[in-house]
Amino acid sequence: MIVRAHNQREFPRSFSDMIFEVRVEGNLTLEQLDNLAREASVQCFVENTLAKAIALTTTVFLNGKKVLTFTRDPATEPQKG
Repeated sequence: MIVRAHNQREFPRSFSDMIFEVRVEGNLTLEQLDNLAREASVQCFVENTLAKAIALTTTVFLNGKKVLTFTRDPATEPQKG
């Protein structure tokens, strides 16, 4: 996995978004890979925390080919009190 982030260098410094690149090798179907990637995203404590504050984009490569991209955005994330 490769993780990149864009940041704001002016005060107050912060990340504006993050990009995750996930590389998978194997014989999964696109549907299986999509289900796996999205389930991993919603089960991850780190992603769940960050998604409340910044956009997270995940791009998945299967056997070296880009096959899936999805974004979690704070505007659409469920907020719990």
